[in-house]
Amino acid sequence: MTNSGSIWKSRAIGFLSFTIPLCVYLRTLLPTVGGYGDTAKFQFTGKILAIPHPSGFPVYLWTTHLASYLPIGDLAYRANLVSALCGALTVYFLFRILLQIPLPPMIALGATLMFAFSSTFWSVSLIAEVYTLNALFMASVISLLWKWREGGRSWHLEFACVLYALSLGNHLVISILFPAAVYWIILARNKFRAEDRYAARAALFLSVAVIPYLWLYLRFGQTVIYREGSIGSLGEFAGFVTGSSFASCRFPLTLRELVRNAGPIYGSLLRSQYGTLAIFIGVLGLGRLWRSARDKAIFLMIVFAGDLIIGLNGAGSEIPIYYIPSYFIFAIWIGCAFMPLSGRTREEGGGGGARLLASVFLCGYAMCLLYDHLPLADLHGKTFYRDFANRVLKFVPPGSVVLSPNYNWTEVYLYKLLGEDTRRGENVLVLHYWEPGKVKDYLSGRSISPFFYQAPRPMPEKMRVFLHTLSLRDPRIAELSSMGFDLKPVAENRSALARSLREVPRGQLLLLSLRDEGIAILNDDSYDALSALGVKAAVSKGILSGWGFAAILTRREGKLVGPQVNRFKPVRLFIHEGEEIPGTGIYAPASLLVESRGVGRGDLSLIAVGGTQIQRGRHGLNFAYVDARSGKVISSGNVPPSELHTLRDSFLIEIVARSDAAGGPSSPGL
Repeated sequence: MTNSGSIWKSRAIGFLSFTIPLCVYLRTLLPTVGGYGDTAKFQFTGKILAIPHPSGFPVYLWTTHLASYLPIGDLAYRANLVSALCGALTVYFLFRILLQIPLPPMIALGATLMFAFSSTFWSVSLIAEVYTLNALFMASVISLLWKWREGGRSWHLEFACVLYALSLGNHLVISILFPAAVYWIILARNKFRAEDRYAARAALFLSVAVIPYLWLYLRFGQTVIYREGSIGSLGEFAGFVTGSSFASCRFPLTLRELVRNAGPIYGSLLRSQYGTLAIFIGVLGLGRLWRSARDKAIFLMIVFAGDLIIGLNGAGSEIPIYYIPSYFIFAIWIGCAFMPLSGRTREEGGGGGARLLASVFLCGYAMCLLYDHLPLADLHGKTFYRDFANRVLKFVPPGSVVLSPNYNWTEVYLYKLLGEDTRRGENVLVLHYWEPGKVKDYLSGRSISPFFYQAPRPMPEKMRVFLHTLSLRDPRIAELSSMGFDLKPVAENRSALARSLREVPRGQLLLLSLRDEGIAILNDDSYDALSALGVKAAVSKGILSGWGFAAILTRREGKLVGPQVNRFKPVRLFIHEGEEIPGTGIYAPASLLVESRGVGRGDLSLIAVGGTQIQRGRHGLNFAYVDARSGKVISSGNVPPSELHTLRDSFLIEIVARSDAAGGPSSPGL
């Protein structure tokens, strides 16, 4: 093939490296508001140019602000679309980096698709978050720096400096790239000697980093609808930008704890992205890159080590999204394992059959990852947050307060009120931090502190208060009733699947195993599902990973009773045959084993009765019904991750003082 033909072939395959992930991401994209943690927040803060939590993320806000003008979908969809586009572009730049190793285009394509369909990167490419834009900045800067040193022009370095400067306004974790960039520039010191203006121009372009934070500083002095924090001096602003409020979470581990605990957790997290075989391939690839292009190997190792140092030695050591840069680097090493095929091609003119086999293997491996991770990542049918929030906000009248059940729902309501401006100018307020003891004040328009935003109008003397809860077993309901309030159901969304699971027939045991998948949005689905089943309080741990849940339950006096364990460690419940099952008054008819090991903790879900495995290793919620007398397995099943959201319950209840309830009209149902 001619050189021109090779260039066009490379461009065509590069186009596939962008379009294949993009099509998959668009097919599985979260279609509207929702997600987890900060997702709903990032779906509206860009449009109104608000000030979110530290470090403010000004560049991300600008990006989603521009996207908010797109004439497609709703506001949340446009913000989610930014992540999908950034994710696909990151994969494309990974392809370009692999060509710079150099690797044959098809082998480079296979390695890039493996990264594209790794569970964590795929999942964050479907929701409004800062991580894919951060990955795009990292990939593009690496590609430009490598191109500049290997015969590129001055603009490659200058553009890399501009992009890196802007990336600091998106997420400060990009600082892990700085030592590697300095190392690379030192290697190219001869270029600096040849062109005296290089250093001055590079410094000038790096100064662009000041612009986003100068804008943020000025923004603090303006009227902002939503603002998480305030500053009174430049020192306080510097603390906000650098996240000083999270200082206690940084580097809390000793070296011994880091090696003994965090290291194995990272190994398990990496295995959950690519599989065990790919880890061996990646280690082999690093060795081959070291022998053939040591400068690039050192560059990548500096970035990899920086990500691990920041990620592992912190409170977020079990949060998979913090390791996306290291997953990216590891994908490069996977491709490098096939470097000898590239060498034979260039020097000997042979090896075409081996290259073809390697390409088929890598692309096939990537398709296996796609198949395996699709149930974990697919969000295209998740509209629960939007649908129930719409019902609530269409019903509650002006002068109302909604008591939110958790952070996710708080941000969803703020998205509707501030982003979509659903109740323009009306005093419909959302309280995140609220107390049952202050409900009387809320009804009188006192002690109401909306979550980081201001009420559009002065509080009236009388307010209507609505409680949004995820379970009728919420202990706050009983507390409010005991305080003399009437609780009037207004709206509900009951999961038929959750109801069928929790209605354990008399004389039967329900065995449950639910493991953490390492994908934050599934964590929240899981927590809400457990709440709907009535076996766990509605408490979320955000994006922390590594938890396990196991339970052996039966129904007594209308309640599910029995041992249940939910914690951020491996969980194992084992009851010997003939041993009493705690809290049930039932003696085990056979040995019962329920085990759960979340991502980073062993990746296992197991149910066994009488030594026979009933469910093992399946994603999602695994369950089995067992006859409490004979030990016979009556039925078993699995709720896959893509359907966990169908286990959600939600209820809207109006809280009314009994004196008002006696003389006033009842709230109509929906």
